[in-house]
Formats: sequence, C-alpha cells, structure tokens
Amino acid sequence: MAVIVLFIASCTRGQNPSWQVIGKMPQGRAGFAAAISNYYSAPYGELFVCASYLEPYVQVIDMNHDGSLGAWRMSSSESWIFTFNPPSLARAEFAVVTYMNKKYAFGGLDYTLTTTLPNLTNLTEYITINSDGTLDQWQSTTPMEIPRAGLQVVIYNGYAYVMGGYTGRPFSPNVITASVEYTPINPDDTLGQWQTTTSMNMPRAEFGTIAANGWMYAIGGNTPNGSTNTVEYTSINPNGTLGIWQSTTSLLLTTRAGLAVTPSSGWIYALGGGTDTVEMARMNPDGTLGQWQYTAQMNEVRANFNAVIVKALLQSEWVKKTSYIEATTCN
Repeated sequence: MAVIVLFIASCTRGQNPSWQVIGKMPQGRAGFAAAISNYYSAPYGELFVCASYLEPYVQVIDMNHDGSLGAWRMSSSESWIFTFNPPSLARAEFAVVTYMNKKYAFGGLDYTLTTTLPNLTNLTEYITINSDGTLDQWQSTTPMEIPRAGLQVVIYNGYAYVMGGYTGRPFSPNVITASVEYTPINPDDTLGQWQTTTSMNMPRAEFGTIAANGWMYAIGGNTPNGSTNTVEYTSINPNGTLGIWQSTTSLLLTTRAGLAVTPSSGWIYALGGGTDTVEMARMNPDGTLGQWQYTAQMNEVRANFNAVIVKALLQSEWVKKTSYIEATTCN
C-alpha cells in the first residue's frame, strides 16, 4: 500500500536549500486531500489529511514555527487519533478547502458502497474546526451542479469556486471539462445556489489553481491533448463572476499534471506533477506572470499531492511507497 509523505521546504528565493527527513506518518492514502488551518491554537496552525480511497477519516497534526511537526494523533495504539466524525462519503480525487474555522469538501469519487466501480459525486460537506484541533460533525450543504473528480476549488472574497475535472468514468480526455461554478458562502456557513460562470479556455483536470489579488489562475494539468505547461488567468468580479480567461505568455518550464500549486508573498509555486522539480513565478498587478524559474528540487518524483504555505514554509503532502517527512529551513 502507498503511504503518505509530508515534505517541507523553505520559500527561499534565488537559493537552493536542501530537504531533510523529520518524521513519518503511519497510514497509506491515495487520491486524498489535505488542508491547512491557523484557526486552531497550535504554534503555526495544523495540517488536516482528509480521507483515502477506503477510509473516510480525518487526521490532524500540529506544525511548529521552525517547520517541524508535533505529534501525529490517531488511536491509543498509534500516534494518530481519529476525529470520530468522518465525512458521510469515503472520497478520492476530491477537493477540500479551509475558510475561517470551517472546512469544505467537494465532489470526487464516492467509494462508500464500492471499492471497484466508484461513482462521481456532486455532494459538498462542511465542518467546524474546534479549538482543540478536532472536528465537529460534518454537514451536507448545496451540491454542485456537475459531479466532478480531479477538480480544483478556491474560496475568494466570500465565494467558493469549483473548476474543471473529470465528469465521467473511466477518466479519459473526452470527459475533461473547462466549466466553472461558483456560489456565495452564507452567514451560517452553508453554501448558496451554484451558478456557472466563465469557463476556462482549456478543459483541465488534475491541474493547479489559486486566487490572489483579484485574479484566478489555472495552471498545467491534464487536457484532451495530454498534460500541459500552459497557464491561464481571469479577473474575479465583486459579484463573484469571472471575467474572460486569458492565456499567459509565461509557460511552465516543465509539463505537469497532478501538480500542487500554492501562493506566497506575491509568488506562485508549482510543485511536482510527474516530476521532482519546483518552479516559481512572480504575480504581476495586471494578472500576468513573470517568467517561471526553477527553485529547490524535491527528492522524489511525485504527483496527485497537496502543498500549503505556513509562515513562509512550503509544505507538500504526497503519496508514494515511503513514509518519511522532510523539512528545510529558510536561509
């Protein structure tokens, strides 16, 4: 069985710090999702790993100011604990995002009743993060219009956006969509009615996306023509709609699918996606990007993983047949 790996690297610009092992996690997961939260009172927030193909559980770890990790928590026989409040679905290839003290889960493959022929789902759920880092009860909210797996989700200015993904089984080029849906997040944390907005120029699945400074970006991924190094962006309007998508002239140096993307201090980082390389590009005020450049290379080739920023430490969670956790400090 594959086992999760958590890698940590600094956001040092123009330098090449090394990666180092700091620990490991005990359980294997694939097609999982992870999210970060600073709501909980750990020194620098905590990491939530949510569900595997067959396990609808949520696990938590504290993160320290130097990039090291606290004790993983699960059962009394291991250093992990279950939250005892799993989502209603055992999901894979889904998306999860943190907003305030809530976590939201979107779509994916539903393995609840089968391990061989999972269905795509459009269901969404949310849950409250308690002050001790545990989770409350998962609650259903308004489902997406289209069932999707391999999708991307961002929350910006009080709106949730789901983008792209596979809309049929088996996964193939002809079931990849370019469509985008959005919905307001209500004061009671439920989601409003989903609406379609401007589609991406290119259908994408297993790609990367971020929203920052009034702009939304779609980066790399699988397309009907194979994996791509293209990047497109659009403006985010105050009413939640999106402007017309435009292609950037700044292309990824490496074609990537199953990559992880995260922003920090005006930069976008693109990690992995069938490679061990990491790239970074400056976000310009007009939405364009500066030229991509390579930065600290990871130790392993990886894909279909997640990356988050915590206090200028870049952290990525990934599936492989090893369980070691690595870290590096900022120079």
